[in-house]
Amino acid sequence: GELGWEEAEELSNEREHWAARVAHLQQSWLERDAAAEALKQQQVGLDVELERLHERFTQLVHIDPAKPVEGGTVLLAGFHQIFSPLETLLGKLHSSLLELRHSLPASVAGLLQIPDQADVINLFCVKVSTMHNVFASSISVPSSNFSGLGTAQVLGTQADVATELSGIFLF
Repeated sequence: GELGWEEAEELSNEREHWAARVAHLQQSWLERDAAAEALKQQQVGLDVELERLHERFTQLVHIDPAKPVEGGTVLLAGFHQIFSPLETLLGKLHSSLLELRHSLPASVAGLLQIPDQADVINLFCVKVSTMHNVFASSISVPSSNFSGLGTAQVLGTQADVATELSGIFLF
């Protein structure tokens, strides 16, 4: 049979509702590609910035024997030495796991889950955050060990740089 006017109107409203829902889903699907591309661009930008921070950090912890050394540089270099073996070990572990995966048959290699570079980045963030916390607590606590020099003067400008670096990673 034929539908009455109330049933026809109800069916029409239902069609409009589902047509709007389909249009919304199609739009979301189309925007998914744009969102994925934006995330890729953001990742590239973060990778570039992280590499720049690694380079700057390397400059800060380098001690040139021919030049006078500031106290902040010594502290940063000391922290770097504390974390350096762990970073080296993590890098070697990652490389070894990649080599192992390539040497295994494809059916087994897919089962081997290898941590990505995020672990190395997290370790760098932990290192910088730890340095920031030590510098911040050293600056805020008065000390009589430096013969009248302020702790901030002893630390040098590296404390400011460590604060800047850790501020980027503390979300």
